[in-house]
Amino acid sequence: MKKSLLTLLEKTLKDEDLLALSHLYLYRAMDVEQILSYVYKVDNETTSDKRKRTVIKKRLTENGLVTISTYNPGKEAFQITNKGIDIVRYARDLPKEVLDDNKQVKRGYYTAADLNLNPRLINHQVHLNQIMLEFGELARKIGLPWRYYDEKFLSGYSGIRPDGMISILDHDLFIEVDMATESRAQLIEKWQHYRAFVHSEEFRNKSRKIIVLFDVDNIVSKNKKRKRVQLVKQTIVEAFLDEVSDGIDIVVKPKEDLLSYIFESLIPRILNKNSDENNTLRILEESGWTLSYGHQLNKVLAGDFYNYFIRKLDNDGQVIKFSGTLQEYFLDFYLDEEISVLHRIENFNRNSTLFKEAYGRGIRLIIATKNIDSLFEDLSLLGKKILGQPNIFIIDLNKMSPKDELFQNLFTLGVNGEVYQITSRDHSRQEFRYQIGKTDLKNKSGRIKEVKKRGK
Repeated sequence: MKKSLLTLLEKTLKDEDLLALSHLYLYRAMDVEQILSYVYKVDNETTSDKRKRTVIKKRLTENGLVTISTYNPGKEAFQITNKGIDIVRYARDLPKEVLDDNKQVKRGYYTAADLNLNPRLINHQVHLNQIMLEFGELARKIGLPWRYYDEKFLSGYSGIRPDGMISILDHDLFIEVDMATESRAQLIEKWQHYRAFVHSEEFRNKSRKIIVLFDVDNIVSKNKKRKRVQLVKQTIVEAFLDEVSDGIDIVVKPKEDLLSYIFESLIPRILNKNSDENNTLRILEESGWTLSYGHQLNKVLAGDFYNYFIRKLDNDGQVIKFSGTLQEYFLDFYLDEEISVLHRIENFNRNSTLFKEAYGRGIRLIIATKNIDSLFEDLSLLGKKILGQPNIFIIDLNKMSPKDELFQNLFTLGVNGEVYQITSRDHSRQEFRYQIGKTDLKNKSGRIKEVKKRGK
């Protein structure tokens, strides 16, 4: 390294400056506020804070380490220069590989020209980086090892290019940032690219599970945000749902909900410590149910499987019958609106037929959720072929009573959001409780509005 750069490094720059430069190399463009808040941890409230911010910006810009560009009215972003890259290469550990025009990995470093982003693309990058900055802080609090790859640095996959990827435990989390600007047709095109990817040899040979985290961003209104989430899900249903398998899943949420999903649900589930799931399984075991992982039925169901296979067995290991009905179910958890569960629900008719062909008997499905309203909204995306279908039942984990028998905790959904509670062991009787979206009926949920009978 040039002597002038060594002098600058030794006499002028601080550790935070080097951290900021490494962030700019890895994240390409960052809002000035992101750098000052997350790297330098300087607020903007007091005169002293504002003076510190001015000094930091001056040190980085006047020494030619960064450029500043305006990407939105009143919004500025830093990008690293070649001089900044030379210093951070020397002082910190950066990835020593680049992708050439043929997507081949070669040793070396990117230049400022390689990393430069047009101002119109910076807003998208800033939103992507915000996810990573918040993720990094949460991960460090719990001591979670992780690695992040911006799309520019993603060499692990050549057949698909998400905006970014986080590697944790045995999972690769693809990040797709949606600024609510893509049309329905563009969203479908995105899922068609994923469809091609899952048919590739690269996907078949992978060793890690992929979860696509689709961040619905750039919308303030909660109502509009939810509508956008449902639009994205609808395009997945139309273009990709049948290909969502054990090796790949999709979760569509706003940023704040995605981070909660990762740390409060996904990581505990990977580690077998998801409290909602474990509490439900404990209640079932204490009630005499035998639990098995559903993966053992993977071949029987031609590649599909449900989270669990639960049965009540007699002393000889045979499935018990109550009122002529075998006490066994598939059990799936729909706690975070995972698209893979919608796939398995849609495939239930096919899978129950395959099960019957293999074992000579039928099977029922239970979906455990903490939000029946959201489940109904998502099942509505699949059309009327699912809602009202026999042998698909729901447990509301918020209301599950360990004192009651399992069938007494089961509900079904009608095509218009009617919620019925099962009242007989053979599941042939059910009582109307309320209708989703109709508060006047929900307030009378203790009253029986109608009774329907269905065959076994």
